[in-house]
Amino acid sequence: MVNILAWLNFFIADIRDGFGPYLGVFLKELGLGEGQIGLFSTIANLIALSLAIPFGMLIDKTKSLRTWIGICIFGIMSALLLSFFLPSLKSAFLAQLAIALGGAFLAPAFLALTLGVVGQTHLPSQFARNEAYRHFGAVVASLVCFFGALYFGMGSIFGIMVGFSSIALILLALLRHTESNSAKPYILDHKNNTKTLSKNLKSFEVEKSHILKVLLDSRVLFMGVVLFLFHLSNAAMLPLLSQKAHAMGVDSTGAYAAITIVIAQSVMIIVSFWCGKYLNTSTHLWRSLMAICFFELILRGILAACFNGVIAMIFIQILDGIGAGISGVLAPVLLAHLLSKNTRMATGVSASLAMGGVGGALSSSLGGILAEYFGYFYAYATLGIVAFLGLIVWWFGSRVFLKE
Repeated sequence: MVNILAWLNFFIADIRDGFGPYLGVFLKELGLGEGQIGLFSTIANLIALSLAIPFGMLIDKTKSLRTWIGICIFGIMSALLLSFFLPSLKSAFLAQLAIALGGAFLAPAFLALTLGVVGQTHLPSQFARNEAYRHFGAVVASLVCFFGALYFGMGSIFGIMVGFSSIALILLALLRHTESNSAKPYILDHKNNTKTLSKNLKSFEVEKSHILKVLLDSRVLFMGVVLFLFHLSNAAMLPLLSQKAHAMGVDSTGAYAAITIVIAQSVMIIVSFWCGKYLNTSTHLWRSLMAICFFELILRGILAACFNGVIAMIFIQILDGIGAGISGVLAPVLLAHLLSKNTRMATGVSASLAMGGVGGALSSSLGGILAEYFGYFYAYATLGIVAFLGLIVWWFGSRVFLKE
């Protein structure tokens, strides 16, 4: 089962992580401007963030998690194919929205699915393995799509996407998984609660108070602030780096950007496997690893602000792979650990991840405005300061919330 779970993450990587940039290129070829594409993406991501908490509630309550994951995968496939065969503004926005909604749903859904299959004890190692396979899948999908587009045109990318996603659906069906609620100790007793919930207002008020209690949980808020600061610092660094390379004349074709993405993803594979080997239940190790994520952000900000040239930028991308590789595994595992006894774990995870998503959305605006009006030095310096603030919040807050 664990092998199927890992390969499922491999084949889902193309539509979960890697197809968005190709969709942007496809829409550009249809004559849409950068402003329209950017606006579609922004609106779609805001809608997805607004639904993150309802998605978490659905994951907590459903007894058919695999079915919902399958519907999500199939929905993304359908929306992308619709945008290819019936290109229009409406189908383009629908595709952007499907990708954004899929990202908001699949992250907590795969955490819950993994927890249901392997249990709390083996969650860190298995989730790290899942992430390694997902990064590997993103690299393979990117390379296959690159050569497919080079020799057969953009249309081949949609065919590749359908092929990878179809295999993911088959693996999902083969995953002999007792529907996740029966395997998760934090799920509510549906026999005693769900029926009552649908019958009277009193139970609804009890349900609402449970949700509010989860959303106001100090652990959820703490991790939400930590992830907000991390993504506020991190999200803009890669786009700004590519823009800086273009402004310097280093990259005029986009090849440099593609190479740095492959470098970062490759490093993430190695780091994720390392986390799977050494990431045990020691919260002392977790505390140090998250601190490393913030420290590498500070270092990246300094290097990007002070040094130019291809070598410096590639080294920055290696650091990006280290930080993203660790945080991609550690943040969900930390949330699952902190909320392991909560009856609404997925709701809390979705709320914290949504706060991180808000930070990521604001990061592009913050970095872009500073770079345009004050220069790249001040943009990276500011992003580095945000990371330093995040390091302080994490280091002192984790003493309270992370206890053996």
